[in-house]
Amino acid sequence: IVEAGIFAKDELAAQVLQRNAEYLIRIKIRHNDNMPSAIVSFVIKDAKGTSLCGTNTLFQNASMSYKQAGDVDVVTFRQRMRLNPGEYLLSVGSQELAPDGYVVHDLRIDHLAFQVVGSESRHGIFDPESVITWDTLR
Repeated sequence: IVEAGIFAKDELAAQVLQRNAEYLIRIKIRHNDNMPSAIVSFVIKDAKGTSLCGTNTLFQNASMSYKQAGDVDVVTFRQRMRLNPGEYLLSVGSQELAPDGYVVHDLRIDHLAFQVVGSESRHGIFDPESVITWDTLR
């Protein structure tokens, strides 16, 4: 992993994120070995270390195919920030799927601390986007 971060739509790096806004999680990878099935991943954890969400190129069916030693890729995950206001940690990784399972090539645990802010009160860790209606019965 050469570099990784969270970026706003204007391409500026961000560590204070607005709840429900769209961001780019971008990971730049330089492959040191030939890899028949490269995978890039991210995980978001809360301040206590609990994994809240994450994904990777394999789960998203975004095949990176065969990579030769020396290839450089920039992988971008476009995300809407559904987490409620609070402090969070971004971890990123580079793996490959070998015949006997995952082989981790680089893992950056808690690579970036970031904060989510918002003006509306919510309970819990994510915004369920509830739509509320009611009828008065008489």
